[in-house]
Amino acid sequence: MILQESIKRLQETIRYLSVDIGPRSYNDHEKLYQVAEYISSRFKEYGCHVNEQSFVFRGNTYRNIIGSIPGSNKEEGIVVLGAHYDTVAGSPGADDNASAVAGLLEIARLISKSRVAPAIQFVAFALEEPPAYRTKNMGSYHYAQMLKKSRQKIIGMICLEMIGYFADSPRSQGFPLPFMKRKFSTKGNFIAAVGNLRSRKFTEMVKKGFKEGTDIPIFSYNAL
Repeated sequence: MILQESIKRLQETIRYLSVDIGPRSYNDHEKLYQVAEYISSRFKEYGCHVNEQSFVFRGNTYRNIIGSIPGSNKEEGIVVLGAHYDTVAGSPGADDNASAVAGLLEIARLISKSRVAPAIQFVAFALEEPPAYRTKNMGSYHYAQMLKKSRQKIIGMICLEMIGYFADSPRSQGFPLPFMKRKFSTKGNFIAAVGNLRSRKFTEMVKKGFKEGTDIPIFSYNAL
């Protein structure tokens, strides 16, 4: 019953973002506003304390939406779970990245029902796609700078990205680098936990927890 409810909610969010709203690039200001309001209302519905982080890009204001759940141990620090809600120009972004936003919201709903040790911040980022991509104008960059200035203790950050695609047939999964074929399955039926070398311990912890909760294959990779 719980699984069926989650599936229904995930599909509802993906359909709303990719079909009802559609493309959500940096130029689609009204659509980005609608999505931000939708995410904010869902966080509030699930009992999260909601804040917005506004920033300006090319004369327009964009918003990161932050839903927070306090932890039972204030000394332990914060776990950040994030996903971006914008798309490349002209794309409905069902997988990239409505699927991850749907996952972010559903995880927030499920976790809000229990008391967790570390505090958790669920963050929906604006402007992760071009032309902001890989620049200081990304929503995630503004959020990271805010955390740095406030000197908050961060346990780790999980960024959800394109989690809605599944294929169980051979060679359905491609890779940007040839050597990756030797490490990862060519079937697109797995989750990849990717981090830098400093994040190896946290990546392994995420991988272990994922394995305990589901039988979906998970691979991890840490590099510079």
